[in-house]
Amino acid sequence: MQLSDIIARFDLPSDVVSVKGNTQGHINNTYILKLEGGQGCTLQRVNGQVFPHPVDVMENIALVTGHIQQKDPDPRHSLHLFKSKEKTNYVTDDEGSLWRA
Repeated sequence: MQLSDIIARFDLPSDVVSVKGNTQGHINNTYILKLEGGQGCTLQRVNGQVFPHPVDVMENIALVTGHIQQKDPDPRHSLHLFKSKEKTNYVTDDEGSLWRA
């Protein structure tokens, strides 16, 4: 499965203009997406060896960010998870890796 196939499975607010790999991280494979209109998005493949239960990790992130957003609705103050077109907070590729945006 190609990176473009993974990106296409997310319900992003606009088209992707560019994709750049981010080599700063040590755990997950990270890509910076530039979207039409200037908005940005981080796409990550979660390292299943470091996080053996990545779905649980995503559930925790969704709970924490949801709580923060209820307390402070300013979108600049908390992480925003983009849902997949299947309405989950992640997608899984053909090899079983979990991806989040």
